[in-house]
Amino acid sequence: MKHIFTIHSHITFLAALGTIKLENIKPKSVIILCNANYKPTLPEKLKVKLCYNTSESGLTLLEKLAVFLPFSYSIKTKRFIKDISNDENYIAYIDLMSSFNKFLVLNEKCRSFNIIEEGIVNYGKFIDFNLLTADLKKQDWVWFNRSHFKDLFKAMFRLYRGRSLKMQKLPIHPNIYSQFPNVNSYCFSELAFPQTSIKNKRILNFKILSENGLQSAYFPEHSWFWIGDLLCKQYGIEIDILKIAIEKILKKINPKKETRIIYLKFRGSEPRNEKKITLHLLEKYGFKVEILSSSTILEIVFANGLNFHVCGIASSLLIYAFNAGHKTYSALPYIPDEYGISVYKSYPSIYKKVYANL
Repeated sequence: MKHIFTIHSHITFLAALGTIKLENIKPKSVIILCNANYKPTLPEKLKVKLCYNTSESGLTLLEKLAVFLPFSYSIKTKRFIKDISNDENYIAYIDLMSSFNKFLVLNEKCRSFNIIEEGIVNYGKFIDFNLLTADLKKQDWVWFNRSHFKDLFKAMFRLYRGRSLKMQKLPIHPNIYSQFPNVNSYCFSELAFPQTSIKNKRILNFKILSENGLQSAYFPEHSWFWIGDLLCKQYGIEIDILKIAIEKILKKINPKKETRIIYLKFRGSEPRNEKKITLHLLEKYGFKVEILSSSTILEIVFANGLNFHVCGIASSLLIYAFNAGHKTYSALPYIPDEYGISVYKSYPSIYKKVYANL
């Protein structure tokens, strides 16, 4: 029996490692399947099979033309799953119910599937339509004019390539499936998967991250961190509103503007002006900024460190800092309700403990 883990980020990679250790899964039966854009470094002592789910970029002309053949995606995906699993039965451990993962769990060789933690979404209660259909949030509920032709074409093209209507109806977020009686949820806190029975939760010790042979840079006790995120992009928050929110939290945490070193980790794809404003405000309020490399895995840093102060807005890294026992500060309470950020009502288990912990 094979065990296939799909990962796309630092936290899903670490959750996979924690699950392998918790369940004492034999490394020779493990396949870690990575997103093409995420390339983790495996611990030397962990001898597992590492594969990459390549995207449809960088293909030859013939391969690009092949996407227009009927059922091309379903045929290609089924062949890929057969190749990586050696056509053996397997158990799947998925991060999201993405298009590929739907094929993975519905494959005839899949005997069961489980969920591994992948971020803040695992801490939410799915109590409205917008969360249930979050992967399609840019689409309207009803199509009725020429502006919707693009969405109509995409939907028809997915059908043509082999993704049936029945498959497309499966929601992307894993929390919904975590309520299935035979699906286990592997997570770093009991606060995760709030609508799931504790019987189906497998709590991973966050300190396991520092025991897996994964090294991190040393940061002294009581270090300060600022975590960037994509809140403006995701919710259309105006940069002036964001600036006011950041300034308010900085006044709280450093009212006397004492000189302190703060380690800044950008998400990476924030707009340039957003990065510039964040840097300016941190320096204005007394912080000497040291920008961390994009390759720095802060989850491991937090697992190894003591008594850190971790600041930001709504990044899931604040959750993992909290799980590791550090103090968190968030500018999120200063973002007006009009932007519809669902963390207030849909994430009650962590909102007061992590994001409103002032």
